[in-house]
Amino acid sequence: MTVKNMRRDYILRFLCITSVVASVAVVLNLPLHRMSELEYILLLPSALSVMVLHEVVHFAVIRFFGRWARITTLLRRGALMVEYDVLTAKEYVCVSLAPLVFIQLPLSVLYVVTSNVAVLAIAVLHAMGSIADIFYAIKITLTCRNCVLRLYRENGKVKGYSIVKPNGEETVYLI
Repeated sequence: MTVKNMRRDYILRFLCITSVVASVAVVLNLPLHRMSELEYILLLPSALSVMVLHEVVHFAVIRFFGRWARITTLLRRGALMVEYDVLTAKEYVCVSLAPLVFIQLPLSVLYVVTSNVAVLAIAVLHAMGSIADIFYAIKITLTCRNCVLRLYRENGKVKGYSIVKPNGEETVYLI
């Protein structure tokens, strides 16, 4: 028999607000005057493309593990997300950190090679957008290596996620 605990995930909200504020602060302090007109024009579409690619990487890794997944939107939050049914803790950590390997690392190397401010701006935005992924990968690694993670749904809509410990105790985190 599972024991269900319900909690609000205030940490996720805090991380999202903090990353938006930090992203804006960092990008505004970059030497943007070194960017060309074309780079200014392409900055927003490039940043949006990287955000979509970020979710595609999550999706691809979940599918690599043979799990069901789909990319959906959270219209009320203006975000994309990958829905899944269940992931083991190890799978979750791999899924969470994959965009850092396949997107952040190449962007960082590209910036080191080119010193292009537009690439740096996109890398900063991606890094800040990955803060929650990093936090939860660390949290899962440190607190429940043998847990199973599921998305929590009400009326077919994702309302949060749950962590199920090996003893059956389930904690639902509402977002």
